[in-house]
Amino acid sequence: MDIYEDESGWIVFVELAGMSREDLDLTIYSDSVIIRGIKLPPVRDLLAHKLEMYTGVFQREIKIPGEIDLAEASAAMDRGLLRIDLPARQRSSVRIAVQPASERNQKEPE
Repeated sequence: MDIYEDESGWIVFVELAGMSREDLDLTIYSDSVIIRGIKLPPVRDLLAHKLEMYTGVFQREIKIPGEIDLAEASAAMDRGLLRIDLPARQRSSVRIAVQPASERNQKEPE
């Protein structure tokens, strides 16, 4: 897994060789991503002599160092490489005029 950051947010790449998108469950929260899935062995009915490829159920949580814009997040998978685009949530702000303290403390006449 690799995580990159640019001015708009984060991009996560996860290598999932031999898997299809139907094998995955992806949940995106405001500050993390959880990937769950099951990786099946390429052959199930033969006697195995050596097994080094990981198979089975897995879950991975990826913490993101900021707040994700959930409405704009997206994911795509191509040839066993999952790409998750996580735009940063833009902080909202408001500008207000600062009044002199003497004006703020004055009451309007009754």
